[in-house]
Amino acid sequence: MALPPGVTVVLTLDNQDEDVTHSFTVWYLGDEVVHPYNPGGCLCGCEGSDSDPQQLGSPAVEGGTSHTFTFTSPPLLAYRSESLSRYTFWCEFHPDTMTGEFWVAGPGDLE
Repeated sequence: MALPPGVTVVLTLDNQDEDVTHSFTVWYLGDEVVHPYNPGGCLCGCEGSDSDPQQLGSPAVEGGTSHTFTFTSPPLLAYRSESLSRYTFWCEFHPDTMTGEFWVAGPGDLE
């Protein structure tokens, strides 16, 4: 998944596992080190993770329920020479198996 920087993102976590809790937490992958990501761009429904209350993410979403949050996509990181910034997301309850990545890309890099 790739996003341009600075756009509004509406994300709904729809937990269809009746007896399992899930969440969605975003981190920045920089120089092979994972950093907490706080966008300063949360518009609605964002909550921190258990480990970092300023972290972008969802609350715990119980089985059979959903949660929607809205945030502004991250900026490109000015100190990096690339026109792509890589972010990872995972479920705090299942971090070894429920993971993914998204990229923030500059103009012309989304094609």
